[in-house]
Amino acid sequence: MSKVPFKVSARTARLIGRENVANANGAVVELVKNTYDADAENCIIYFDNKYHSIPHTLSSGEYSKLSTMSDIIETHYIADIEGNYTLNLNANASTIGLNTFFSNLCCIYIIDNGTGMNDSIIQNHWMTIGTDIKDKDYISPKSRVKTGAKGIGRFALDRLGKVCEMYTLPAGKTNGYLWKVDWSEFEKPNLSIDQILADLTEIPNMDLKQTIKSITNDYSLLSDLIQDLKLDSGTILKICLLNDDWDQYLVSKIFENLEILVPPKEISDFKITLLSSLEEKEYGDVSPDFCDEYDYKVSAKYLDGANKTVKITIERNELDISSIETKYMNVIEHEKMKEFPYNFETFKNKSFIIERTLSSLLPGFKDVDEKKTLDKIGDFSFTFYYLKNQVPTDEKGVYPYKSIHSSFRKEWLQKFGGIKIFRDGFRIRPYGEPGYDWLDLGNRAAKSPGSAGQTLGGYRVRPTQISGSLHISRITNVNFQDKSGREGIQENDEFKVLKELLLGIISVFENDRNHIMYYFNKVHKSTVAAKKKQAEELAKKIAEEETRKKDEDKADNTSQESNGKTEASEDKDEDVIILANGFAAQKNELDEKNEEIRISRSLSSSGLLIASFAHEFKTLHRKLSSRTASLRDLLEDTLPKTKVEHLPAFKNPYVLIDEMENQDAKLSQWLKISLLTLKKDKRKRTNIDIKEYFKELHATWNVLLSQRSILLVTPSGEESCEIKVLPIDLDSIFSNLIANSIDAFKRDGASKERIITITWEKKNDNLIIFYSDTGCGLSADYENPEVIFNAFVTTKRDKHGNIIGTGLGMWIVKNIIDDYAGKINILKPEVGFGLEIILPIRGRGE
Repeated sequence: MSKVPFKVSARTARLIGRENVANANGAVVELVKNTYDADAENCIIYFDNKYHSIPHTLSSGEYSKLSTMSDIIETHYIADIEGNYTLNLNANASTIGLNTFFSNLCCIYIIDNGTGMNDSIIQNHWMTIGTDIKDKDYISPKSRVKTGAKGIGRFALDRLGKVCEMYTLPAGKTNGYLWKVDWSEFEKPNLSIDQILADLTEIPNMDLKQTIKSITNDYSLLSDLIQDLKLDSGTILKICLLNDDWDQYLVSKIFENLEILVPPKEISDFKITLLSSLEEKEYGDVSPDFCDEYDYKVSAKYLDGANKTVKITIERNELDISSIETKYMNVIEHEKMKEFPYNFETFKNKSFIIERTLSSLLPGFKDVDEKKTLDKIGDFSFTFYYLKNQVPTDEKGVYPYKSIHSSFRKEWLQKFGGIKIFRDGFRIRPYGEPGYDWLDLGNRAAKSPGSAGQTLGGYRVRPTQISGSLHISRITNVNFQDKSGREGIQENDEFKVLKELLLGIISVFENDRNHIMYYFNKVHKSTVAAKKKQAEELAKKIAEEETRKKDEDKADNTSQESNGKTEASEDKDEDVIILANGFAAQKNELDEKNEEIRISRSLSSSGLLIASFAHEFKTLHRKLSSRTASLRDLLEDTLPKTKVEHLPAFKNPYVLIDEMENQDAKLSQWLKISLLTLKKDKRKRTNIDIKEYFKELHATWNVLLSQRSILLVTPSGEESCEIKVLPIDLDSIFSNLIANSIDAFKRDGASKERIITITWEKKNDNLIIFYSDTGCGLSADYENPEVIFNAFVTTKRDKHGNIIGTGLGMWIVKNIIDDYAGKINILKPEVGFGLEIILPIRGRGE
């Protein structure tokens, strides 16, 4: 038996390289990253693209120089009266050759003052495709973590042009090397990779500055730039016969991409400069723009320690402190604004630090994290800025905003917006690209589009209002591997959980801004409500006075003249009466609208789908209760039960029918509960006998709960109490609570005895209801238990950390109780979960 080696064709190797460097932008970035890995302090990118297209006019100097290079110049240009040379559009000769001539003059130069390469490194590493040298030796002499790892970055040269020359001078040496390759050689048929040869020449006493001047025709801007630059070692890449037309637009896109290649704090020892012979005054040093006009800045740092804690610094810069002191202290004095971090002292300090465990950022995930994914995340830091684009008209006067430059913010966010990922100081594409919302912030905001002051827990930031950066490292985040095409990170379990952690950190900001704006808005609404109340009372008084006067007029039959009133005063009184009546009518209309909103909210507890198909569900409910009995009777006529008794259960049709009947009973019970909300009498406010209500609740839920071995204990005493409410509101409260209890019994930590207990008592003018279960209780991940009443807060997650619960149940419960001017308090029973619900007996608005 003989051993035979694999062979790779030259063309295949080139295709692999091209798949990993998909476009010109990526190619330039790869080469810049190589200069960083070489410990360069400076990287210069020079586009010699003055002749990227056929010039219409040549100066006499240009004509003289270019005509010595090719006769084609004399053929196509003629002298004009100003001493210049103009393109002769009437020439019979084709311009194809002229276009090729000028295109071939364009080159790209990438220059660095890094460590350079000797002949051994060139032959054994640079010429080895797929080398793992940066995997093994990933820390540079300057302690930089090298960004490359796959060993195919040199194919970026092939992506940019057909011919490449590399001049390199190794550190501490006087002799340098010229390496040259023609990439078209890779296209020749029937050649394996080891048959493609590059030219390597040693150059004694190499002077990099002189070499740069020589190969760039002593381009003045470049020569001036390198004059004071330390170039004792380094590398020069010259790429010609370019594959792209490097016009002003394409170069400007490169410059913009380089601006966001590295974050501001990473560039202290690495400087990038871009020059273009086409637009000499347009470019220069690449300086990432720093955001100093923001509403919020959030910085989070996680060090993978035993306590799994993220340190989060929040800087508030949105509200004007002096305005708060002079006009809004009534908000600061609100009970919910007195505790850290919402107290006024923290406002004046502008920033504060809090710590959150990973499990608190992903509540409920540790219960399903069988693979211990959280332990595999590794260190990371995350910084982001929130900038609102504009101040909505209806928010002016509600919040003490600082003035903003709306046009500047929109322009800045358009250029630097989005969340970017940086590995060891260099950006990973496509994260943060325009339109690439990899954290799905857009869909998240679309599901909860309310403003920050509208509903507690309901605020979600929009992707167009945020700019930030996530920092990871190939050393500490070994599970975050690039995709094969270098465009992004592999979507494995660790990366999916990391995304959820980032959303958890963003939620910390959202909750902070939401809490502050909510109470500013609430106090504003209270002020407006007080004014409306005054207007309402005045309108009522005017209406009553008008009725009284009409009654008196009828009784006295008093004439207009005897009243002594002028026509103008009567008109004025009439206007006031019309205004009062109009206010009363508008109030009644708003009350009706609010009632409709409450009903719609209650319907959402059971789902709009049930409401849409109510008739079909009712029909199905009726059929479920009888279909198995009918099937059993029909089967008995043709196949008596005695004939199949000897069969195993899985083959016995009567056993299967019994199982179907059991499942039908469960489904029928769920339909019954869901359809109760659609009954019209449930949507009318009336006096409810609470004792009778709980009897009905027990009858409704008992069968379904019994099937799950859950005991429902409801009041059985003789005491009675009536409360004026919408029955559908009570149903929504207890349907959501019972549904949560059912889920809690499935989780770790639940008692073996599954019991739901509901008791009540009448105290003064209030009905006090106590609800408890013996489930797993509130998750310890909640540092503030009250957040369960916020919209979209849930511990129900899948194994990737994705939220699978709606997070609306307890929010609906809290909102219903608030509408009745009631209270809800979380209790702390020894086992499970408990609530105290306080409802005024007289009902809403009485």
